[in-house]
Amino acid sequence: MPTNKFKKYVRFVLGFIILITIIMPIFQFIGKNIDVENTVASYYEKYSLEDGKNTNLNEYNKQLILEFKNNLSKRIEEDIKNRLNLEYVVKDIKIDENMSSLSFGKVYSLTLIRSYKSNVKPVEKVVIGRTNEEDAETIKVKKYLSEYLKINQDEIIVIK
Repeated sequence: MPTNKFKKYVRFVLGFIILITIIMPIFQFIGKNIDVENTVASYYEKYSLEDGKNTNLNEYNKQLILEFKNNLSKRIEEDIKNRLNLEYVVKDIKIDENMSSLSFGKVYSLTLIRSYKSNVKPVEKVVIGRTNEEDAETIKVKKYLSEYLKINQDEIIVIK
């Protein structure tokens, strides 16, 4: 006999088979020809769980990837806070989402936003004539994250 987990299913199927074998002669006696095989097959196709399982599995995988991204984002935020004593929030993170790949979860790009304790953002020094230069803090964050996540610094965007 199967394990306890499958006993109720085995009993259900056996009960269904016994019920059909009892009812079939009654229908034949009355004169109604019911093709049980085709009827059961049509119900099976109509209520098959295969499509539902695939969509449920896809939804589950999407939720799993989203949860992975959220946990990774929190870990990055905490790591920056603990190691660099700075507060940043991960705005966007792109990873390898192929769950069957060996590189699943590898970070491809990252966007961070500087978080300030108060709503007032400190005014940065205005320098005329320089463009697209990163300050020391941004360079420090990018360097740390590129070593930590093993990605190119160009793939890390820091918004202040």
